[in-house]
Amino acid sequence: MKNFNYLLFAKRIFVTSLSFGLIALFGYIITKHIGFAIFGYFYLIFAGIINTLILLFFLITAVLHKEKRIECFQSILILGINIPLSIFCAIIGDSLL
Repeated sequence: MKNFNYLLFAKRIFVTSLSFGLIALFGYIITKHIGFAIFGYFYLIFAGIINTLILLFFLITAVLHKEKRIECFQSILILGINIPLSIFCAIIGDSLL
């Protein structure tokens, strides 16, 4: 069985989460269609829950597997970048409504 690449997984989750959030934000800015704002709000909640669960997974893996500790902490840092970016997008989206 192949080894699981934690960093690649974290990068993919980061890019996916950021992309959907920015699509919702810029979709609303460009079109002023309320559907983008509603999607963005619910996506923010959904992505926050999923990213938190993934962060917990990385944290538990780092505690249980010492040989993967550095890779897991790097993955946590990559996913942690989403937190201030999502807050910033939420503030911008809220100010436009």
